[in-house]
Amino acid sequence: MSSSNFLEFVKEVSTQEEYLVLDTETSGLKGEIVELSIVSYKGRKETVIFDSTLKPKKPIDPDSINVHHVTEERCANSPTWPNVVEKIKRLMNGKLVVTYNALFDRRAFHHTDASWGLPKTPWKEIGKWRCAMYATSDLLCVGRLRWWKLSDAARYLELDLSDITLHSSLGDTILAGRVVLALLDFFRGKRSIGVS
Repeated sequence: MSSSNFLEFVKEVSTQEEYLVLDTETSGLKGEIVELSIVSYKGRKETVIFDSTLKPKKPIDPDSINVHHVTEERCANSPTWPNVVEKIKRLMNGKLVVTYNALFDRRAFHHTDASWGLPKTPWKEIGKWRCAMYATSDLLCVGRLRWWKLSDAARYLELDLSDITLHSSLGDTILAGRVVLALLDFFRGKRSIGVS
């Protein structure tokens, strides 16, 4: 197998005593974060260390609401990004941060900073971001390019989705964590995967 994204990803994650998995829901494709969850993984033990809706500065796009169901009313009494950003930095500082779509989520952090008029934070330097989608796609699509949606990858890997609320930041974070564990199990020879 010549899938370098997969091998680099699992080798790096497998050496960590702890790594974080996060997911964002945003007010639009280039919008601010309206829901954020961060889960700490130590081996197979998962601990939710942050899970909150966030009150946006600008309106939430109706198309985004149709996907994640996070409304302005639901966020009305939530903290704002300036209220939580320093806590988020402390939680992520020096950690390996895994997201299913790292580029989208990291950009969401930058869009949120900009929306609130905050100085640009070097998010790429605060945590070491890694993309589970690239690793998953590399493993499942050797020889051809195809980006796997999180839910499709989870179903292909035969993961349990019965307790997951898709398109919620916590549900997607936990599901991404399960995908990571499945990739690690495959790497360690504890799981077989039919490569398409």
